[in-house]
Amino acid sequence: ARTESTPRDPSGLAHVWMTMRRNLDYYMASVDGWPFEVGVDMTHAQAGDNRELPYRAHLRLELNHPTEDGLCTAEEEALLVAVQGEILSSLDSRDNRLVAVVTHRKARTLVFYMRDKPEGEHPVLRSLDAVQTHATKVLFEEDPDWVEYREFLFPDENLRHQIRDRQILREFERRGDDCSEV
Repeated sequence: ARTESTPRDPSGLAHVWMTMRRNLDYYMASVDGWPFEVGVDMTHAQAGDNRELPYRAHLRLELNHPTEDGLCTAEEEALLVAVQGEILSSLDSRDNRLVAVVTHRKARTLVFYMRDKPEGEHPVLRSLDAVQTHATKVLFEEDPDWVEYREFLFPDENLRHQIRDRQILREFERRGDDCSEV
């Protein structure tokens, strides 16, 4: 039985997650009539051959208090930041690469490509065993060509344009410009 205890050292783990989150670009879509929020690391599209990481794993965290449309509340997001930081801090980035974070249908799913199948004492499974705040599940399969990443998670040209526009607006705001009318 899972409890809603707080993960260890939430401030340090949150820092791990927030550092990783800077590499993610976000977009919204709809799948099966449900909102689909995706944070994707777009740097892997140009990374060349990723065959050294042939397995794809979905680390699914069931949301405890999802919104009516299946997304994450602000309160739960704070807890998930610490949980995701704990998971990321336990993995070697050479053997496990986070490529996307998806919130959809009352769950947060971290999508990794990895060198080894997650079984036995794999760090992914050990990190999920430590999660006490959310029900968890791991799904994996071979995907040496990164088909899911390239054909499903990676945003199309229209979404990439929207992402670039948001990045430009954030940069203007960072420099002190008021972009509220845009």
